[in-house]
Amino acid sequence: MRYTGVAFVVAGANFGGRSGEVERDQRFRGMALSSVAEKAMEVTVRDAKYADLSFLVANNLAMAKEAEGIDLDPTVLELGVSAVFEDRERGTYLIAECGGEPAGSLLITKEWSDWRCAWYFWIQSVYVLPDYRKQGVFSALFDHVMECARKYGASAVRLYVDRGNEAAIDAYVKRCMSKSHYDLYEIEV
Repeated sequence: MRYTGVAFVVAGANFGGRSGEVERDQRFRGMALSSVAEKAMEVTVRDAKYADLSFLVANNLAMAKEAEGIDLDPTVLELGVSAVFEDRERGTYLIAECGGEPAGSLLITKEWSDWRCAWYFWIQSVYVLPDYRKQGVFSALFDHVMECARKYGASAVRLYVDRGNEAAIDAYVKRCMSKSHYDLYEIEV
């Protein structure tokens, strides 16, 4: 999506999806456009390309350190990000740009729900560069994910967040996301 003042253009993520018009939920329409318009900044969201690899790796390293205090192995991370470009079924990275400069990124992945006979979209690896925070970058990324999810026929958009990452939690709540009734469990293999 490209946001300029109060206008936007949808550029669909590379998920295929269903054809036809995408109906925007009224609660999302006003929120993203007004926050970006106030800053009078153009935010463009596009599918990432392999040429964005170093930006995506740097963002993931910074996000893990900042949000969870984790130092990721850059070599393993680069292989993991590269794998998404090698197999689009693994996900789609999005890049937000301000004035043509990369400002933030996230990863969309899918999960099939047999209960709903539909896909869930998952938002992962969200990071906005510090100089671009509170300027509508995350809102533009989020709105692009919502457009893609609706176009694809997804049932819901989900994400997980570290309990201590209050800034991220606040951003998600402002985008009308609510805490799920599910808890997340894991075991390493």
